[in-house]
Amino acid sequence: MLGTMTSSAAVLAAHRLRWTRIARRARGLAGATGLGLLLLAAADLLLSALPQTDGLGLRGGGLGILTGAVGVALGTSFLTLHLRRVRSALTRGLPREESWLAAFGLTLTLVWLYVETVRLLTLAPQEDVLY
Repeated sequence: MLGTMTSSAAVLAAHRLRWTRIARRARGLAGATGLGLLLLAAADLLLSALPQTDGLGLRGGGLGILTGAVGVALGTSFLTLHLRRVRSALTRGLPREESWLAAFGLTLTLVWLYVETVRLLTLAPQEDVLY
């Protein structure tokens, strides 16, 4: 939980200080990377259901840790995208009925960031994790 709180606090601080700039190309890249990560996880899930296979190896080892780190970085970038969307909605004066969409996006991204952080910590060897 501490990892999720610190990364979201850092994103909020950077957003408040206007250190983040998001180009149109970056939004497309984040979306494509998110879709690729989703398809990779689906393929791993389908292959792990087959007998005598371990999927693509995303449940442990170096590839799993790399995938977890990419997931955390991607979750942080999506948090930045959602904060930008909230700011633009406020400045354009969108109706109140549309606010649930922004709240849902922020909540979903925070949950995703938490799950990826916990997943990353479970992939690390037990002697490396401090309690």
